[in-house]
Amino acid sequence: MSEKDANVGILNYIVYGIIQTPTPLDPEYVDGAFRTAIDHPNSPLSRDDFLEGIRHALESDVDLGKALPTRHDDATIRAYLRLVEARLAKELGRSR
Repeated sequence: MSEKDANVGILNYIVYGIIQTPTPLDPEYVDGAFRTAIDHPNSPLSRDDFLEGIRHALESDVDLGKALPTRHDDATIRAYLRLVEARLAKELGRSR
């Protein structure tokens, strides 16, 4: 698996909970990312893996609205990922 494929997989895992919601920036959906992906007992990834994947996506010039299966545009997905990234980084003590 390429690094690009791995990062898309991480993002799909995180974004899954907001695919169809009309209000993905509500705090409940950030909580949902932790509950259903990041902290899920069967998650195959570590919190560090999630943080690295999110940061890689945010630094990329890829249109995330087209790269991921969701109804949201690039700006909305990036805003959501920034919220998840900020909380995860804070909890890991790796804030920027």
